[in-house]
Amino acid sequence: MKGCLASFVSGCVVFAALPAAGAINLEWRPAQQTVRPGDTVDIGLYAVSDNAGNQPISAMDVLIEWDASTLQLVGVVNNGPYAWFQSGFFSDSSLDGINNTFADGDAKYTALAQFVTPASATPAGLLVTTVRFQALAGTPGNIVSIPLTLGPSSETAVYGTAFPGQDVTGTRGSAEIVVCFAPADGDLNEDGSPDGLDIQDFVQAVLDTSTASVDVCHADFDDDGMIDLGDLDGFIDAVLN
Repeated sequence: MKGCLASFVSGCVVFAALPAAGAINLEWRPAQQTVRPGDTVDIGLYAVSDNAGNQPISAMDVLIEWDASTLQLVGVVNNGPYAWFQSGFFSDSSLDGINNTFADGDAKYTALAQFVTPASATPAGLLVTTVRFQALAGTPGNIVSIPLTLGPSSETAVYGTAFPGQDVTGTRGSAEIVVCFAPADGDLNEDGSPDGLDIQDFVQAVLDTSTASVDVCHADFDDDGMIDLGDLDGFIDAVLN
């Protein structure tokens, strides 16, 4: 049983297991970010219809895993277009206690739709909520994933509206968070020294509005997650000094 959102709903009625329709996929957007220690990291959780039509959602439990040594979970920002009846990390002490602490790198997010008007997963994707982390330390890649199960009673599940307990869970995505190990230094060719040999790489990165980790870590002087003309002054200072 999927916990039946029992993390905060008592007296849950248990329905017989039913085949999953596989209609709604869960995605993180953006799928890759590069940040620095101390930065806030926002990842949007999207519910995506796997066909050309909208798919109704009555509720969902979404399990989340990450490396707690380099990312710290802060909470959610409910900035999506749909106003959930409930949305957040609620106590699940009566089940597996996943939300008792976030220091171990896992959590369970729960959303309940409005009773009269359910949420709708669209082909383009419905922003369910934004999960916020803080970057703690450098890492070449911290994977934020959506596992199927955690513990004996907790499972990622998206519920439809056709009948009670309708499981419409599709695929489960992941996102990679790269945390730079040092401040931007201008050394894009990584030869140990920012100098004229890095100019060509910097110009190309600007033309591409690059978000590649190697470019962002070395040349994102204005800390906006990309390389553009806003980084020019910082790059010139690094090369000249």
